[in-house]
Amino acid sequence: MTKQRQLRTRIIEPNQNISFPVGTAKAVQKYSEKLDFEDIFSRFKKRGTGISKLIEALLTYKLTENQSIS
Repeated sequence: MTKQRQLRTRIIEPNQNISFPVGTAKAVQKYSEKLDFEDIFSRFKKRGTGISKLIEALLTYKLTENQSIS
């Protein structure tokens, strides 16, 4: 077996893969249950997907957003 002596790519190329922050999503879900988002926000939306799940998704997105300043 031969060892890899060079990097496989010289230029990093962007692709269409989507990453999902599982740890952040689980943390948001835990605090959503702890703070009882379902009870608090259910009176604002009655039909379709519950608003608490939409709020959890938004919080997860905002918490994983790139915060770099460049």
